[in-house]
Amino acid sequence: MKVPYLETRVGYRLSDVLENPDPMKLRNFVPFVLHVHDDVLLGVQFNVFKCGGVALGVCLSHKVADGSTFIMFKKVWATICRGDKNVVGPEFVSAKLFPPENRMMESYNPMTEITTADEFAMKRFVFGPRAIEALRTKYAAGSDPDKYHQPTRVEMLSAFIWSQFATSTQVYARPGGAHYFMVHAVNLRTKFETPLPNSFGNIISMAVTLLVPCIGDSCHDLLPKKREAITRIDRGYVERLRAGDNLQSSFLRQALEMYVKGEIIPLKFSSVCRFPIYEADFGWGEPAWAAMPAMPLKNMVVFMDTKSLDGGVEAYISLKKEDMALFERDEELQAYVSPPSTA
Repeated sequence: MKVPYLETRVGYRLSDVLENPDPMKLRNFVPFVLHVHDDVLLGVQFNVFKCGGVALGVCLSHKVADGSTFIMFKKVWATICRGDKNVVGPEFVSAKLFPPENRMMESYNPMTEITTADEFAMKRFVFGPRAIEALRTKYAAGSDPDKYHQPTRVEMLSAFIWSQFATSTQVYARPGGAHYFMVHAVNLRTKFETPLPNSFGNIISMAVTLLVPCIGDSCHDLLPKKREAITRIDRGYVERLRAGDNLQSSFLRQALEMYVKGEIIPLKFSSVCRFPIYEADFGWGEPAWAAMPAMPLKNMVVFMDTKSLDGGVEAYISLKKEDMALFERDEELQAYVSPPSTA
């Protein structure tokens, strides 16, 4: 296996990046963004800034690893670099737990997810703890008290982002009609009778929420629908998966075919909130900031904790350029978004 390793000299200060964070510019600090060749699964780029600060850019192919694996890999690597002998290594059991299954993906070309650099934009939106509490109050006020359950940050922000995306881009008014979905990656490691926190691989499933047209305050029903879709992926679901009963295969196969034909407009969500991102200490102390470079993916949202770990969330949102131009100007969105600095 080839592992590209690069060292670069950056002609400006690290503080210039921290004061004006831009996922599109962060692409300069990683060896590749989305590599499609089988022989390159891992890449590392060590960046040295004019001030002496450094940034470590690491890429791990999604062919072999999910977000949990990626963070575990960096934490173990950092522990070894510090000389700490208390290393908890990964467990390579995913292929035994879930033998590879290719039938669902026969009609799907993953390259359809990738767009060219001049067609997409990724922006970082920060929702501070006050904004999140304000949104929680907003959704509680518009919901049926008998059915309302306090949502997680990810559930609530997912619903809010979809509603503002639909409102600003007028997706429901686009010609031809379509089906609308919210898709959320769910970590299966916690769904086993004995959790598997250190398992290496792609141990995830997709919670799919079918949407009906709604805009603004009429989207309060998104929260209970999304929660229902996520809670269906439980211990029993995992046991049925392991027994070979892939409950989603038929549905996902049909959905993928419709997506390729342009008959589905999805917004896909993934979260690494509450993961130990800032525990990757290579001997220099905790990172000043951990971030995600822009990836040329369609309609993708990734959530991360803010550096302060005060309950705030960074949302990295990738859309077509014309959709992003409308979305980022949405007045209600801007009312809840904090200034862009990482401080």
